[in-house]
Amino acid sequence: MPQLGESIAEASVVGFLVEEGEIIRADQPLLEVETNKATTSVTAPCPGQLEKWNVQLGQSYAVGAPLGSALVVKLYCVLAMQTGALP
Repeated sequence: MPQLGESIAEASVVGFLVEEGEIIRADQPLLEVETNKATTSVTAPCPGQLEKWNVQLGQSYAVGAPLGSALVVKLYCVLAMQTGALP
């Protein structure tokens, strides 16, 4: 889960914008999350293919929690949304 604001510690997943197995591009919106202040889209930090969601609709996750994994040039890119950094 990316950092969504200074005082935000967690957010709830309210919608998936891509499905497992789908090809994704960097900065593509992946899912929608809701905090006590707003609903926003979370984007992909890297291109690839979404392998698996690690989250469920309606559940809350802390900032820094891995949301999913993607296959990128035969390497796994854990979607570390708070930094967008590749391993």
